[in-house]
Amino acid sequence: MHLQIHESDVQHFKVMRDSKGQYFLWSEKFTSLNKLVEFYKTNSISKTRQICLYSPQVPKTLLFSFLNLRNHLCI
Repeated sequence: MHLQIHESDVQHFKVMRDSKGQYFLWSEKFTSLNKLVEFYKTNSISKTRQICLYSPQVPKTLLFSFLNLRNHLCI
């Protein structure tokens, strides 16, 4: 997983799994990657600074263009 703090500043975090299959970065453990990501949207992912994950919004026109292109591909 990588986390972009600013446009030119990226931090990398290794997501690990325990023997029960739960995902973790530090001490909190999660049954899915989605739950891990949701947790770190409101709790700091960093031990030294207050840094939370966020989801940048994808413009609808970009999403529409991608979906439109995908529907016209011959695979």
